[in-house]
Amino acid sequence: MKFLTLHVRLTRDCNAHCSYCSSAGVSEGRMSVEDFRSAIDFIADRVLPRMGISPSHFLTVEYLGGEVLVVPPSDLKECVSYARARLGLIVGGFRDGAQSNLIGTPRRVIDLHDLFEGNLGTSWDRHSGQRHIKGSAQIYQGILDRSLRSLSDERGHVPGRVLVIDAATAPHLLNEVADSIDGGYDLVLRPVFQGGSPDVDAIPPAQLADLMRAAYRLWSDTKLNRIEPFSSLHHRRAQRGLTDVSGARSALSRSGCPFQSDCAFKSLSLDPDGTLHVCQEMADAGHYPLGNAITGTFDEPTWRLLARRTMHLSESCAACEWRDECGGGCMNEAIEAFNDPFAKTELCPAWKAIFAEIEADLGTMPTPSS
Repeated sequence: MKFLTLHVRLTRDCNAHCSYCSSAGVSEGRMSVEDFRSAIDFIADRVLPRMGISPSHFLTVEYLGGEVLVVPPSDLKECVSYARARLGLIVGGFRDGAQSNLIGTPRRVIDLHDLFEGNLGTSWDRHSGQRHIKGSAQIYQGILDRSLRSLSDERGHVPGRVLVIDAATAPHLLNEVADSIDGGYDLVLRPVFQGGSPDVDAIPPAQLADLMRAAYRLWSDTKLNRIEPFSSLHHRRAQRGLTDVSGARSALSRSGCPFQSDCAFKSLSLDPDGTLHVCQEMADAGHYPLGNAITGTFDEPTWRLLARRTMHLSESCAACEWRDECGGGCMNEAIEAFNDPFAKTELCPAWKAIFAEIEADLGTMPTPSS
């Protein structure tokens, strides 16, 4: 089965402030239910067929922000119900979920959990103080802790978490990985990208490589919980050339971002004003818009240009021994660094460090020096 993710951002507004986030301090309003219906109809009738989406696909719809909790509950439920009914008929499999900061009342958080049947994750940063409400990281963390307790006590749910890696969080990365292993919750490690906010303070690729190598070693000692990108990349490399009877490889391919060169076929993003992009990161950076689902336009030539990335990777990517598992890295990172969707990502040293650790873990090559 093939996989597609539709990122839906009903609003860019947020009830908190994270210094590296594109929604920090934003107050732009939200997409109306009527506009959402129009956008979903256009995507279903005009965009997905051109992308080749069919009953052989599994579609995941992820509601993001801004912050999804600032959308009135009745509007959110109506939008979610409409998307389920309209898009679920097109594909062979369907699920939806939400990414939320969980800054809300316990009742709202539980209702959000129930609306998405537990497919609910959150952002995470225990140490740097960059997530705050009215300048207070303590208030933010206090409300988040209350929400996590409510989810645990009332629903037995421990949300997976996304940690943005930048200069402020990098010193705490290994502690965060150790905490996720001890706490048994899933963790996604995402290097910050320049398009998200003017306050971004990234770390050099070589430093990121050292950190990711050390973090992989922590996770590989147990492999008890899912930490991305380690889990999916390890599985892909271990299953290279093998028949995937269980279907696990296909399931993990859904979490492969940014490790895929064919993301134009696997991802689509809808913004509150109707603008379409390949993904949320491309939307934040304003790279290569694909039209507008509310006004009913789709820039197929631009989409086809981006869809050729698989065949136009750099020579070094095409010849790389981990080409099949990596896919050339993130297209948005390549655009950010070189203004070229076909270029090699500047984070290549970090990803190669992970793959080298995987090879050592599988016993196929010596462990590289730190």
